[in-house]
Amino acid sequence: MKILTAALTVAALLPASAAFAHQGHGYKVRHATQQVQPLKVRVSCQRFFSDEVIWDRPNGVFVDDLRAAGYNPSDSQSIATSVCRDERLVDNPEGLGDKMREILASNPPRR
Repeated sequence: MKILTAALTVAALLPASAAFAHQGHGYKVRHATQQVQPLKVRVSCQRFFSDEVIWDRPNGVFVDDLRAAGYNPSDSQSIATSVCRDERLVDNPEGLGDKMREILASNPPRR
């Protein structure tokens, strides 16, 4: 049994807020500065004796980090399980990071 962990830090953009101020005959829009907040997701999978992913599963820290990032519990578990059970990512820390970045870009967490 082995544990494969890849730390991943991604910059997540918080939505910019717009402030409206009455000026003369119309409204002027002032945009607040977008804040970049780092998002850390530790991709951690429980790997068993072979390269096949028959029994592989995510470790709790992976699911907890996804929940802290803004995913709901069922999405967190689903995402972590799909990443850990991908046969192409066995013993491939760079691949784990790339896959997680792809998921975060295509389905960003709600904050």
